[in-house]
Amino acid sequence: MTPTTTSNGYLALHITGDTGPDYSVQASTNLVNWAIIFTTNQPTLPLTWTDTNAISFATRFYRILLGP
Repeated sequence: MTPTTTSNGYLALHITGDTGPDYSVQASTNLVNWAIIFTTNQPTLPLTWTDTNAISFATRFYRILLGP
């Protein structure tokens, strides 16, 4: 995962990995409580996903999980 900021202040995640599995993006403001904010089934990679809500948080952490 490679994060970048877009010209409008959004955060874009560039995801590379194995083609086939599901991918879920989780976000947290405290590294304790995580919420799934995006899920995709068998995406074509590389995938770029943009968090349009990122500007609403002073601090936000992300992690990518592989599904079955």
